[in-house]
Amino acid sequence: MNKNLLAIVAVALLAGPAVQSVSAGVIYDETVNGELSSTFAATPLGILPVGTSTLLGAIPQVPVEDRGDFFTFVVAPDTQLTHLFFTFDSTGFSSGVGLFFKTGSQAAGPSIGSLNTTASGFTSGSDLFGFGNFVSGPLSSGTYRMDMVAVGADWGLNSYAFDFVVEAPSAVPEPGTLALFGLGLAGLGFARRRRATH
Repeated sequence: MNKNLLAIVAVALLAGPAVQSVSAGVIYDETVNGELSSTFAATPLGILPVGTSTLLGAIPQVPVEDRGDFFTFVVAPDTQLTHLFFTFDSTGFSSGVGLFFKTGSQAAGPSIGSLNTTASGFTSGSDLFGFGNFVSGPLSSGTYRMDMVAVGADWGLNSYAFDFVVEAPSAVPEPGTLALFGLGLAGLGFARRRRATH
């Protein structure tokens, strides 16, 4: 058997599947799918696919009864949310919006981060993970909730985008698999050596 081919097969088997990362695309767009919930009954976005998924929206200057945008999403088993980028345009709104990130789907769920978009040092396009009191990530499987609150006339966003980056961690071969592979390689080497001496 060709040494190069054997080396390629060995590397491929030991490497296992790589981290999956694809572009999942836009999962929700308020201009297409309608307004996200503006009450505490959050809009469910469902399970985030592996890759980068985008949520597009706006919180215009509106009556007090429209408090902001509220949504939930699910990180599937065997995946993790590694980044949560937030891009926004708050031109004309001196107070921006408040972001409240929670575990679970309920408004009263445990908080894992909060900030106002006007916070010192926070800029459009930043990763929310690790900023201020936001969880540092990655987040494992589970249900999460984001409440975006606008409480007055000078609160709101002309537009915003959340980019959810979900990855499936690479599989690590189990010791038994590696032992079998090693035995197979040793057997091939022994067979080759035996053939060469005869």
